[in-house]
Amino acid sequence: ELRLPESVISLQNVPELSRISRTERYMEIGATVPLNRILSIGKNVLPPLLFSALSRIGNYPVRNLATLGGNICIRERRMTAFPVLCLLDAQIELKKTMHSHWMPVSRFADSEGNLDLETSELLTRIRVPFEEWNFSALKRSGFRSADERDTLDFCVIAHIQKGDIQDFRFAINTMSTKIIRNREIENLVIGRKSPLGEKEFESLLETFEKQVLVKETGLNSFQRARAKAIFGWALKNMPED
Repeated sequence: ELRLPESVISLQNVPELSRISRTERYMEIGATVPLNRILSIGKNVLPPLLFSALSRIGNYPVRNLATLGGNICIRERRMTAFPVLCLLDAQIELKKTMHSHWMPVSRFADSEGNLDLETSELLTRIRVPFEEWNFSALKRSGFRSADERDTLDFCVIAHIQKGDIQDFRFAINTMSTKIIRNREIENLVIGRKSPLGEKEFESLLETFEKQVLVKETGLNSFQRARAKAIFGWALKNMPED
């Protein structure tokens, strides 16, 4: 049941919140820009992982109303765009009276999943860097249902040059308040050659199972099996360049 407070303020027509601007290094998206307007920029401009994530949110009419700021600021769970923006090193601008500051999206939620958003603060802009990622994927498992116990989003990006894996990042989202990411495993992948040898592949998959699937108690058996399969798929499908 949808319950609204006694007073509701519409931010839809605030110019500062509805702009999209670009520089050579990044794109800034106003918090109230509809998702379909962001998608209209095109997959050749938006980072492919972000384009894929936004295009999977709801249907066309929903994306005409839904906004990137709204997707990030839901307190009860982390939605589709949140882990993607974390991997892309996106930043958000938070404003309150006479003060504003930028912070990484990855720091917007603490280790317990609580958003670092004060009652008087407003998320105004999202800044997405333009970086070269020649491998990216968003794999979704399960169904969006009332309890969502079997839901899992697995996001992965990598930069490979001349067969060298120069950067590798992944995040797992179960639509709870916590995003699962393991920098130790990411660093184990970075610096290796693509494609991986069979022994390297098996070793990384085993480490992933021990460090993530065993330690993360919030994952059920379905989510563990899917996360392992998708991580293995990502390791196998990274290009040579």
